[in-house]
Amino acid sequence: MGKRLLILSLCFALKAQFVLGAEAAPAEGKLIAETTADVATISPDKEITVAQVRTETYEMADAASVLGTKIRSESRASSFSLYPMMGTSLHTDGWRNVVNNSYIFGLGLEVPASPWLGLALEGSYGDYDLRYSQYATGITAYHNFSMVTASGLAKFYLGEGWFRPYLGGGMDAIYFEGQNRSGLRSPFTRWVGAATVMAGTDFEVAHNLAIGVRASYSRPFLNTPQAFDPISQYPEGNVMTVPYFRFMGNLRVSL
Repeated sequence: MGKRLLILSLCFALKAQFVLGAEAAPAEGKLIAETTADVATISPDKEITVAQVRTETYEMADAASVLGTKIRSESRASSFSLYPMMGTSLHTDGWRNVVNNSYIFGLGLEVPASPWLGLALEGSYGDYDLRYSQYATGITAYHNFSMVTASGLAKFYLGEGWFRPYLGGGMDAIYFEGQNRSGLRSPFTRWVGAATVMAGTDFEVAHNLAIGVRASYSRPFLNTPQAFDPISQYPEGNVMTVPYFRFMGNLRVSL
């Protein structure tokens, strides 16, 4: 009789250990399996004692996801990024058939001020063609010019995951070069200031690598040709005052 009591005590202790261990599983875990089994014990007197034991298996996916997001956020907040850019532009106000943009290449440097705010410096070079008909002679004028742009921007991010949309804005300093208006002694050049707003998103493809797309709108308003400037009477001068859109893709590398 004493042996039977001892065996029953051991079975109940084993059951309590499994049950308490299952209940102590982390609350953040996700239950993915539950198993109930019968444990049989045979005493020397050939009497069988049966006890039920339940085991549970937990998955820590939720906790790992939270930890990964936290590590990603801390990494962004402590590193700067370089991103080469490539794209094209489109002039507005009826100039889309007069000004043709062949390409834009650029390079940007972004420093995080917080997980939600990035401050960027960008430089770009764009190649353009200008084509129009001279009303007095009926001759089509055509020549090539370039726009060299230096930008200071702020970007406000709307998320922290692998998909990071953002809104931004800032100032552009644009150098127009090669406006070869006939009658001018040399190609006309000028620095012009423009206000810029943008919207875009980055897609993280690796820990320190992301691809992105964005659209921006720029309006020149500083040091544009005025009525007393001879070139203001011609398209070469007017094109320096025309707002335009830019559509750019970039590859971001965090360092």
